[in-house]
Amino acid sequence: MFGKLEEIEVKYDELEQELAQPDIFNDQERYKKVSKAHSDLGAIVKVFREYKKSSQELEDNREMLGDADPDIQEMAKMEIDDIESRLPGLEEQLKVLLLPKIPWMKRILFLRFELVQAAMRPRCLLQICSVCIPVMRRIISGKSRK
Repeated sequence: MFGKLEEIEVKYDELEQELAQPDIFNDQERYKKVSKAHSDLGAIVKVFREYKKSSQELEDNREMLGDADPDIQEMAKMEIDDIESRLPGLEEQLKVLLLPKIPWMKRILFLRFELVQAAMRPRCLLQICSVCIPVMRRIISGKSRK
């Protein structure tokens, strides 16, 4: 997974450099294509860079555990706990972002988000579930309401 993410990051940087060239605006089709590709990769690269930064911070804090000062050791332990709680979430985000783009997937993710939000308000959850479940079944089966 991380090899593919490294390739995506390199491609993103190449697209960024291409967008910085002044002659790209002369060819509008090329500009649209490059800016769309750059935009599509942006979210993946952002989360991947955050993941790499957090991993590096984790490694640095683990090195600080060997320090003689107990205050620094305590601070490092707290940072390690914080980073270790964030890394699985970032990994999960990366896995989701690397999934192939499926047209109905955005709808499912939006409905999932609505369900999570509604879970905080139990009365709303029942109302949303009664609507979402049939809609999700139709979307997955490829049928749409006419």
